[in-house]
Amino acid sequence: MSWLAALALPLILWGIGRRAFGRALSDPRSPLPRGPRAALALLAGALAFYLALALLAWAGIPWTRWRLLAMLAVFLAIPPLGRPAAVSHEGRPRESSPREPPRLGWGDVAAIALVVAFALIAATRWVTTPDFVYHWGLKAERFAGAGAIDFRVLARPWNGGPGVHPDYPNLLPSLYAATALLAGRFDAEALMLWSALFFAAVVAALRGLLAAAGVERWTAQAAIATTAAVMTTFALGNLLAGSADWMIALALAAAAPALCGLAGEAADLQIGVAAAFAAAAKIEGVPLAAFLVAAHLLARALREGPAARRPATLARSLLRAGLPPAAAIVPWLLVTARHGLFQASNSGPFDWSRRQAIWRGVLDVAGSAPLHGLPWALALLPLLWLSRRTRALAAVVSAQTLFYAWAYLASTIEPRFYVLSNGSRLLFQLLPAVLVGAVLATEPAAGAADPLPP
Repeated sequence: MSWLAALALPLILWGIGRRAFGRALSDPRSPLPRGPRAALALLAGALAFYLALALLAWAGIPWTRWRLLAMLAVFLAIPPLGRPAAVSHEGRPRESSPREPPRLGWGDVAAIALVVAFALIAATRWVTTPDFVYHWGLKAERFAGAGAIDFRVLARPWNGGPGVHPDYPNLLPSLYAATALLAGRFDAEALMLWSALFFAAVVAALRGLLAAAGVERWTAQAAIATTAAVMTTFALGNLLAGSADWMIALALAAAAPALCGLAGEAADLQIGVAAAFAAAAKIEGVPLAAFLVAAHLLARALREGPAARRPATLARSLLRAGLPPAAAIVPWLLVTARHGLFQASNSGPFDWSRRQAIWRGVLDVAGSAPLHGLPWALALLPLLWLSRRTRALAAVVSAQTLFYAWAYLASTIEPRFYVLSNGSRLLFQLLPAVLVGAVLATEPAAGAADPLPP
């Protein structure tokens, strides 16, 4: 039953997102393939479900299996939001044909094999992140037992250490807790499948991005196989099963088509959903959400010319892109401040003298034997600035990298230890988008269709 719930709940949430929000998240005139649209549907369904769970908790209504099933049924019954596709004179939907790869290629097969291999290994808990033991899984088990997000327990003094993170957003432990309630028991092995599903969603989103950009088939296949191999190496060597770092990588991958100008009129909402998902996943997803919205608005203004720079147009775009992350961030801020959950170790005075210890930690992470030198792949980031198409994506990744540097320089934790404890996981969040973005920036076929003016 646990395995069934761990597989069924993500599929139901994807179905909810596809049915209820699919129209609003997809411009019929945009050649966006199924992969990015499926990833966005999963994000939208998971966010809607999480916000509903939070509302129940704040209203004092306990989570139970039957209440969760009733909630899912209500979501599935919601009429689709957004306009239907325009209909041609022949009665068929009038939309441009997505640039779907015609069939599975060798890179797709390799990526599928890697996702399946990771899922099988993750299910054994050999590569479960230590954070699952005292953070994500611990919270989820408590939430499942309490039938709510138990802020009173999170506020206990013994939860104040830097590893427990009582102030983090609660999307992932809430999904874990809901899975356990639907299954009737907390099964850590089954919950590892969520990481494999996030892995598959990242691959699907980036594969679709390559297709929509018109990247030559062999190059696209090589890029997707390489990206999946890098993610697998990081996941196994860095013990990432059960962590929320997959969700940050997924948010960035899902936002990439809109940042690259391939999402049409649905770009605002796509960015908003991706930003909200990032903000609800981890605390570092909150600045990422701000960077996504800001870079998108600036890129859209540059791409579409004076009409897009009018105050009314900018305000509408900001509203569509900003409301979803605001719905995720504002309640979290209020309730976290109310229960006094923010940790003093999160930030301290900016200390430039920490830079040498931080750099030594970075070199240690980059030379880590289990990662085989792959952290150095982040050095491909400057390539993203070469193409106008990938410049907004480059801005987001660069801003997030600078935020991480600031966090290390301003933390109260010993700097080298701090980098060694989480530096490779932070790199993992950014690398899939950087690898595929570098391909888009240097592939002539993709550059020929550059959407931005010179």
